[in-house]
Amino acid sequence: LSDRVISRMRQSSQSALPPPAAAAAVSPEVVEEELRQKIKEEMQRSLEEEINQKRQELQRQLEEMRAQAQAEAKAAAQAQVEEQVKKTLEAEKAAYLENLTDSIMKERMKTEDEKLMVQLYWMELKAHHLEQREQELKKRDTLYKEHIAKLETKCTEFYKVTAESFQKGKEETHNRFA
Repeated sequence: LSDRVISRMRQSSQSALPPPAAAAAVSPEVVEEELRQKIKEEMQRSLEEEINQKRQELQRQLEEMRAQAQAEAKAAAQAQVEEQVKKTLEAEKAAYLENLTDSIMKERMKTEDEKLMVQLYWMELKAHHLEQREQELKKRDTLYKEHIAKLETKCTEFYKVTAESFQKGKEETHNRFA
């Protein structure tokens, strides 16, 4: 038994003993039975107190463990949420970067297409000018050929007239001196 229980039993047994004059009237078996009953009651009370103290201690430990488990669960949930948020942000960042890269590539292609369209426009404009120049040169060539043909005709006629005139003059001169 614990020291407290033993000390309580001594105190109760001393206070429970009747004065010596009255003790003679009660038989020792009755006194022993009363003492046993008191010891039993005292042990019962002491045991109940210890059980209550242990129960309170266990309850306190249980509450501490619950609080610790809740704190750990909360920390784990917070860590899981943070990890999920981190993964979500990384996925969104990757998608944003991919979208941005695609947009940049489309813009570059659009800019390149615009440059090519401008180059094509200038080349078509130059080709049109060259076609006009070629047509103009063909007209001039035709005009010059016609002019040369006229000049050749005139020259041929002039040569013919000159040759006839020379022949006539020669014949006249020949007839005069002959």
